[in-house]
Amino acid sequence: KVTLRASNVFHRNLFDKLLKSPLVFFETTPIGRIQNLLSKDIAEIETYLPTSLEGMIQGIWQLAFAVFFICLVFPYFVLPLFGLTILYYFISKIFRAGIRDLKRMENLSRSPIFGVVSTTVHGLDTIHAFEKEKDFIDKFTSTFDLNSTCLYLYSVGTRWLALRLDILAVFIVAITSALMIIFQGEVPPAMAGLAIAYATTISGIFQYTVRLHSECESRMLSVERINCYTHSLEQEGGHGPKGVPPETWPELGTIRFSHVHLRYRPELQNVLDDVSFKVRPAEKIGIVGRTGSGKSSLTTALFRLVDLSQGSIKVDNIDTSTMNVSLLRNRLTIVPQEPVLFTNTIRKNVDPGEKYADEEIWSALEKVGLKDRVSSYNTKLDTQVSTSGENFSVGEKQLLCLARALLKKTKILVFDEVTSGVDPETEKAVLKAIYDHFKQCTILTISHRLETVLSCDRVLVMDKGQVCHDLLLETTLWVHTLTRINPRSCFWLHLANSLHNLS
Repeated sequence: KVTLRASNVFHRNLFDKLLKSPLVFFETTPIGRIQNLLSKDIAEIETYLPTSLEGMIQGIWQLAFAVFFICLVFPYFVLPLFGLTILYYFISKIFRAGIRDLKRMENLSRSPIFGVVSTTVHGLDTIHAFEKEKDFIDKFTSTFDLNSTCLYLYSVGTRWLALRLDILAVFIVAITSALMIIFQGEVPPAMAGLAIAYATTISGIFQYTVRLHSECESRMLSVERINCYTHSLEQEGGHGPKGVPPETWPELGTIRFSHVHLRYRPELQNVLDDVSFKVRPAEKIGIVGRTGSGKSSLTTALFRLVDLSQGSIKVDNIDTSTMNVSLLRNRLTIVPQEPVLFTNTIRKNVDPGEKYADEEIWSALEKVGLKDRVSSYNTKLDTQVSTSGENFSVGEKQLLCLARALLKKTKILVFDEVTSGVDPETEKAVLKAIYDHFKQCTILTISHRLETVLSCDRVLVMDKGQVCHDLLLETTLWVHTLTRINPRSCFWLHLANSLHNLS
């Protein structure tokens, strides 16, 4: 029970720390290492460590009683026992010095296996498309061989100890037999025979107990690893009670970027370089640019996924860097390019916080055009969403995320390439829901599709981490400016020509 409670505490603390870790941690830490911590290391504490600990304690009691009885029958056994204890100490010291490192190497070499398997499963279609099956098989074999090598060396180390423990046990039997011969006639035969019997059982008990002791010690490395991550993981700033905005914030929905500089890690270059612009209340802003121009980094900065290097972002005149980060994200809404659904009911997906009545949920589903689809299920809102929302199309998942945003009723919404992976019909439904039901909201729309940004009031053109143009939606100005940005760019020429045709 103690170890079960301990494993629950370790898992809860580690998971809580992971949830509050900054984005840079997940970008620099292999996913296999995180999976290894939450699966194998927790299993070591929860399952294997209690078994080893219980067996070791039982073995120690049996061993202590056997030695005590031999000393009771032959008191002079204490003298050679002292010498054998010193010999065992040095053997154990040599063994423990190497076995800990071997177990640590085995734990570390196991993480890449999780990483390779996870990468292979998620990228199976791409692997088949490019006929890279052999490369991934070779990679898995290589990582598995490395782990097997470490595990083999660990097993050899335990056998090295077992051989020397057998020799010590033989010495115990030999010394007990010699004492029985020396003190023949002084010790009752029954007691002498029982002492010999205990001496012969010491061999198995001694080796078993010491092996379990070494296993407990090596499995405590899992505790060490989890404890190390729990106490050393850097946390995002502002999870405490400080910086709590007013209950109605944001009321207007104004956003001001002032000389914002952003880099994902200190050793990397800026992805946003001196970005400044202002968004007025209920204004619809389109954000366009090439891949890598810094469009999505604006969202990263706004939601404080990465702290700014310089500059400030103010929402309704409150600096977001001084605010509780959990509350900040709770008061803003984003619909990402890849919609996320939880393995739960439709109700829990649309209303994760369980704050709204069923009538409000049905109203939100009706506004995004999913009411008929959800009504067709026998269990209605209690219909289970499968893993990653596989029982819904990409477009339907996007619409469910929109329904979630509708329920939340925030003043600021960010749409990051929401129509990039859907068909034209679903795109129309998504855009209709956005511009029909979010009229009073400030909207930032990141997109490559013309139909999405054409309904915006202004368009920010991003290039090399800077706002190179801030344009009103006037067709003549667009054509002139966009073709000047890069006449050879297919994207800008296509955008300019399309706008010219619309005019």
